[in-house]
Amino acid sequence: MKQNQISNRLPGNKILLKGNHDYWWSSKAKLQEYIEENNFSNIQFLHNNSFEIEEKIIARYKRLDYARY
Repeated sequence: MKQNQISNRLPGNKILLKGNHDYWWSSKAKLQEYIEENNFSNIQFLHNNSFEIEEKIIARYKRLDYARY
């Protein structure tokens, strides 16, 4: 939580996304609830969604190694 407090105080919006080993990330709904309960106004999550920032689209996709299939 302390790291999120520090991040929230920094200027600008923060968009967080789940990494390969982020087992703490159980669901986007729970994370959103945590953000709202702690008044972290400039932290958002990229999970099955996208953002438009300065006329650019921020999105994530999972790369598949098609050579293996």
